[in-house]
Amino acid sequence: MAGERTDTVDRGRTVDARDMVEARDMVDTRGAVDTVYRAGGPQVAWREAGEDIVVLDVPQSVYFGLNRTGALLWRRLVADAGATVPELVDALAASDGVPREQASTEVSTFLRDLREAGLLRTG
Repeated sequence: MAGERTDTVDRGRTVDARDMVEARDMVDTRGAVDTVYRAGGPQVAWREAGEDIVVLDVPQSVYFGLNRTGALLWRRLVADAGATVPELVDALAASDGVPREQASTEVSTFLRDLREAGLLRTG
């Protein structure tokens, strides 16, 4: 995954997560190892497009493009069981062979972006 751009949920803009991560903006993952996150919902439609995923927030008429990395995380978040931060970090690290610290940063950024877009819930 070295050098690959990580899409964030930013209304269709592709942003390199490493350029925008600041500690105050990240999802607080300390003590959240048991928190189960889920994405989507009844007002959200999504489809796979090759390795990517396109997500549509129907009420807002806004779509989001997720690259291969975002798609990997999204699939786990929309599964019936949802996913915890450690599960997402493990999946990203195993899939792309990135160091766990980098995977953790990218997962936190992705979750933050989903939350800000209203596409993330807990429980």
